[in-house]
Amino acid sequence: MWGTWFGIGVGAAAVLALVAWRFRRPEADDAEWRAAYDRMIADGQADPRRAWVAAVYRILTRHFDYGHRPRHAAAQARAQWGLTDADALQRRIAELAGGDDDAWPLVNAIVLWRVGVGAGWVTDGEAWRHILPLARALQARYSDFEHLAADVIRGQRRALGLPPAPAGPKADEVPALHALHQTCETLRAEVWPEVDYALPL
Repeated sequence: MWGTWFGIGVGAAAVLALVAWRFRRPEADDAEWRAAYDRMIADGQADPRRAWVAAVYRILTRHFDYGHRPRHAAAQARAQWGLTDADALQRRIAELAGGDDDAWPLVNAIVLWRVGVGAGWVTDGEAWRHILPLARALQARYSDFEHLAADVIRGQRRALGLPPAPAGPKADEVPALHALHQTCETLRAEVWPEVDYALPL
């Protein structure tokens, strides 16, 4: 397990570098962000399973689905994850999804499947065939979104090489983790109450 964490932890610096960019809210005058956000919401309205999955990957991406932002997804994959093609993408996902059942690697694997769609390396249908089993594994392991998100935060600390969390989320001043706590506050207020955690996936 720890070998897996060492292998996937090499992207920790990239995670920190992405904080400010990743957690921006889409502005009303930013047409690309708004279109991607609207498509994510429309996907969830058309298929509640996608709304469930979005309620999970938004812990890390907050306001959008990388699958609907092709230009950004390709740049993200190359610059931040070191991925240049579909084979590299699937190797990285296998590292994340195959190590253990903690939430952090599984949620990151889901995010990377959506990155692959946006980058044009996998089809949307192929991505969802792989995402849904990951979502079922997460749903079976945790009792609700709160507990799932708490494990993502614990995993983020571990990936960044940080010690166990201090008492209370407000005591966590590491930027990447502070952003995660803020995101969870938003999801707790606006998203999770609208999604049935027990939805058949």
